[in-house]
Amino acid sequence: MLIPSESAERGATLDPDFMRHLEAEISRFKRSRTATFDDALERHYERETHEARTRDLNITMMLGGICFLLTALTDIAFVPDIGFDGVLIRVGALPLFLVVIVFGPQMEPMHREMLMVVAGTVLVLLLAYIPLLSSAPQAALSFMCAIFAIAFGNTTVVPRFRHACIFTALSCIGVGALSIYQGPYGWAITIELLLVGLFTLFANYRIERGARLEYLLGEHEKQRAAGLSAEREKLKILSETDALTGVANRAAFNNYWAALYADPAYAGRSAALLLLDVDHFKAYNDHYGHIAGDDCLRAVASKISSTLRNEGDLVARYGGEEFVVCVLDVSPAQARIMAKRLCGGIRALQIPHDGREDGIGYLTVSIGIATGEIAVHGSIRELIAAADEALYIAKNNGRNRVEVALPDAA
Repeated sequence: MLIPSESAERGATLDPDFMRHLEAEISRFKRSRTATFDDALERHYERETHEARTRDLNITMMLGGICFLLTALTDIAFVPDIGFDGVLIRVGALPLFLVVIVFGPQMEPMHREMLMVVAGTVLVLLLAYIPLLSSAPQAALSFMCAIFAIAFGNTTVVPRFRHACIFTALSCIGVGALSIYQGPYGWAITIELLLVGLFTLFANYRIERGARLEYLLGEHEKQRAAGLSAEREKLKILSETDALTGVANRAAFNNYWAALYADPAYAGRSAALLLLDVDHFKAYNDHYGHIAGDDCLRAVASKISSTLRNEGDLVARYGGEEFVVCVLDVSPAQARIMAKRLCGGIRALQIPHDGREDGIGYLTVSIGIATGEIAVHGSIRELIAAADEALYIAKNNGRNRVEVALPDAA
């Protein structure tokens, strides 16, 4: 079973192995009463929930510290004869809360949970020790503070269920023993203690299991959404890709320029449009056949794509044997150099073309160039018209050449 790496952003890409694992775990959770994952998924779960777990732990420990101190108010009614001893015991225990808050988030999950068990058990036993200091007849009622602390730990701090079981068992044994030692009501207090422990453990289990099932369903939904997004992206690519040559199609070309004109960040930037036409392509098709013609167009498209300067440039099949190249941030001189490189590169392919009448025995192209600046809310039509005019001139001047037209703006 493969689990995504720590650096992977969940939901960004579809992971089929992880998806299948999630589906298996969801099925297992719904069939059984489990509240645990296998080791690999457990590590991923801890990693994904660490930030939220740390935030919740800090909040609940601060709240717990306040409530821990406020239980001193019950000393007035239950153990009035011990004076401020109960307050001093509680204040002296406050560093335990700080230890969990400061060191807990930095520890491995297992160590963090054990730290919570140890700190929680010590705090419960300290509260259970206070009634032993009093000789008041109602002192046994002070054990309610310890019972409250167990309930708070299981249902508000919410340690992992297996650790909640350890915390509850240790606390019940300790508090039960102290209550029996304290006086004749110990057996009744122990019964209440056990009932509270069982009920709060059940609540902890339901909280933990619910959180884990919610995580599974959430991750599954992320994966499903990622799958849909990937499918949409594939369809988008297919809809904007020329099926024959593999380069962008005319729709993609139109969308490309529409995006440039719609974005103010591109306003004023120079742009060049190279309109390329395969010379005597009809004669090539007639002489070699349409299959060879398709191969020819693929070779031309591949050569154009390999000549582009960077990923931001666009090559598209404009229609038939015409291609268009879009380049940003170039001067007319740079655009002309690129066009000549394209023209020479396609000649260098030495694709035979015996069907042409001008005596040149290999495939060539003619290129018309138009350059200008992108204007917000402008139109590509002027640039296309200028490039088309330059291409017309190149054809009339004998083909296998480059011509440049300079419009006022793109």
